[in-house]
Amino acid sequence: MNSIQAAKITCCVYKETSPTIIKCMQSMGITSYSVQAGRSVVMRKRDKGWFSAAKTILEEDPIDVFYMYVSPEINDQVFNTISLNAGLDKPGTGSIYSQKVRLIHNGALNIPAKIDSAAAKPDDVSFLSNLIGICIILQRGQGNELAAAALNMGTTVPIVTFGEGTGLRDKIGLLRITFSAQKEIVNLVINDHDADEIVNLLINAGRLDQPGKGFIYTYPVDKGLVNTKILRGKQQYAASMEQIITTIDGMMGDTLWRQRLARPDRDERGSKRLKDQIAMRFLCNEGQAMNFVDVAMAAGASGATIGKQRVGRIAALKSGLSLAREIADMIVGKDQVEDIVESLTEAGAFSDISYGVLEIHDVPEACTYLGG
Repeated sequence: MNSIQAAKITCCVYKETSPTIIKCMQSMGITSYSVQAGRSVVMRKRDKGWFSAAKTILEEDPIDVFYMYVSPEINDQVFNTISLNAGLDKPGTGSIYSQKVRLIHNGALNIPAKIDSAAAKPDDVSFLSNLIGICIILQRGQGNELAAAALNMGTTVPIVTFGEGTGLRDKIGLLRITFSAQKEIVNLVINDHDADEIVNLLINAGRLDQPGKGFIYTYPVDKGLVNTKILRGKQQYAASMEQIITTIDGMMGDTLWRQRLARPDRDERGSKRLKDQIAMRFLCNEGQAMNFVDVAMAAGASGATIGKQRVGRIAALKSGLSLAREIADMIVGKDQVEDIVESLTEAGAFSDISYGVLEIHDVPEACTYLGG
C-alpha cells in the first residue's frame, strides 16, 4: 500500500468541450482520470414584455466533471495546458482548480511525474490563488434552491452532481421515510476572504443547521480559474461584466479587490460549527462502495455520500480497473483517520479486486445539525 502526496485537478466543462479535455490529457500522456456527470446552474434575464416586467429564471446545462491526480511538480504545467486548450481563461467556458491531497492506494494508480513537453503550453495563465471550495450536500430536488442563493450573491457558477446518502438516515428508524436517500451535491469555488459571509448565508438559506436539511463544508484550493458568467441575456456594452471582472482579476493578481463588507448580522442563527475536520473520498469498482462504507462507519465515520464515476478507457485497459467506479465521500475527525484507514486496509479496500483509492484532505469548517 502506498501513501503519497499529489495534486488533484478538477475540471468542470460543458459536454461539448469534453472531447477537447480528453484529447488534451492524452497529448500530455495523462491516461488515468475519471469523469462524473452533473449540471451547471446559471441565471437568465428575460426581457420584459408589453405587459410584464423583466424577470430572472434559472437555466441548467449538462456538464462533465473531470478529476485527475498528478505529481505536484507538474501541476502547473497540466493546469495551464488544459486551461489554454479549453479556453477556460474566458468567462462562460467552465472552471478548473487544483488541490493538495494525500492518496493511499495499492500501486495501481498511475500518477504522472512528467508530461510530453511538446504538448505543454506556456506558463502564462493568470490564475487565482486566494480561493476556497464550498460543498453542500442536500436532499434531491433542493440543489437549485441553494444554487440560486449562491448566484444571487454574485459568486461563481455552481456545479451540481448526484449521490446517495447513508449514515444518519439509517439510524433513525421509522423517521427515515421523511429523509430521502437521494442527494444533490452543490460545489462552488469562491475567494476565501468572502467565505465566512457566504457560508453563513448558505446555512441560513438552506437551514442546514436543522435536522435532515443537509451538510456544508469548506476545503482548501491552491489555484483556479472559475466561471463567473452567472447571468445570461442581452449584452448592452462592448464588454460584459464578467469580462471586466476577469480582466481586473488578472491585473490585480487576486480577487482581494472584490472583497465584500462583512454583514453585521451574519450567522444570526448561531449555528454550531465543526472545525478542523478531514475529508475522505474512497474510490472503488462499482458495487463495492457500500460494503467499505460500512467498514468505515464501524471504525468511526458517521456516514457517507455515494456517487458514480467512469474512468478513462485507456486507464481501465492498462490497469484492469472497472470502467464504472463508485465514490464515497465522508467527513471525519482528525483522530479517526488512521483507524478508518487501518480498517479499510484489513477489509481489502486496496486489493486488486476493488482497486480502491483513498483521497484525504483538510476541511477547515463544516456545519450540519449537531443536536441541542
